Amino acid sequence: MYLQPCVVADRQLLLNLSLHLRTKLNRIRLGLPIHNPLRTEIRRHYPYVFQVASRAAAVLEELEGASVPDEEAGYIAMHPCAAMERFRVSAGTRSQVLVVCGEGTATAWLLVSRLQTEFPPVEIVDVSSAASLSEKRIQELGACAVVSRVAITSSPVPVIQVRPLLDAQDSVNIKGGLAQTSVPALPPSRPWNLSGHPLSDLLCEDTIALQVATSDWEGVVEAAGNLLSAAGAIELPYVQARKDLIHDHGPYVVIMPGVALLHAHPGEWVRRICWSLVTLREPVPFGHPRHDPVRLAVALNTTDGRSHWRALRQLVDVLNDSSALEQITSTCSREEVLWVLTREEPGAEH
Repeated sequence: MYLQPCVVADRQLLLNLSLHLRTKLNRIRLGLPIHNPLRTEIRRHYPYVFQVASRAAAVLEELEGASVPDEEAGYIAMHPCAAMERFRVSAGTRSQVLVVCGEGTATAWLLVSRLQTEFPPVEIVDVSSAASLSEKRIQELGACAVVSRVAITSSPVPVIQVRPLLDAQDSVNIKGGLAQTSVPALPPSRPWNLSGHPLSDLLCEDTIALQVATSDWEGVVEAAGNLLSAAGAIELPYVQARKDLIHDHGPYVVIMPGVALLHAHPGEWVRRICWSLVTLREPVPFGHPRHDPVRLAVALNTTDGRSHWRALRQLVDVLNDSSALEQITSTCSREEVLWVLTREEPGAEH
């Protein structure tokens, strides 16, 4: 909820995180020490993602009845970092890079995340262990370079050895190693802080519809999408993309009792970041076993993996307040809805 609802349908994230936890759960249950040499750097480079991972660690503590240290929260953070980068919109000519790591899945995917954050034109063709690497494999993948955490003695393409979080010298080395490829000019790196648009930037009275009458979840998706289309924020195929995700993955968009966050991957049908909100005259079932029926739907359209974080955290925090949720779903005033959602923003008028 706090990063991007689409991560629920990211099979790569679920696989990587489950493989990681499979090796760590016994240590957590037995109270054995967990050492993460990257914890300090993760907290510095990914402060917001680390906060979200700490929330996840607290859930794990409750389920297991055992303490989860910050070191493990740091490891957990690596996986959603990588998942968020997979939502990045691809554009332009891209160089294909093979990532090699000898320290396990978490470190490998963290390196992938950092590469894609620092160097958007780079396409990661695969993640490989040093033991399974061969010249034939590199050629089969069509990689123009290898970025590795460990020394590689034989390779048909340039090998760039780096640290997992990519310091300034690593960035210089990568730029030099890719200089003869087709990568476009590289933009400056950006920190993973909680930045971006506040909720008041993304919702307005024109993108709010209250007490809408519809009989099924597809009607809810259409009502929310039509508001965004009328505002010039999306093209209509994006509404169908939202429907397709629910058809493919089920009602995971229903994130809490009575509330659905409607979304799809950033793509060519998104003109600008903008959200819509719909409340329903009669609650509508989405098929969720615990959280049906839905009374409130918010449609999120994003242009990248992180510019919505600030607004999304505001929204979820408000929706976790039962009195605020009741006020939003019962009113017929769009002005009142905006006031409830944004009253805690710095500088908001009360």
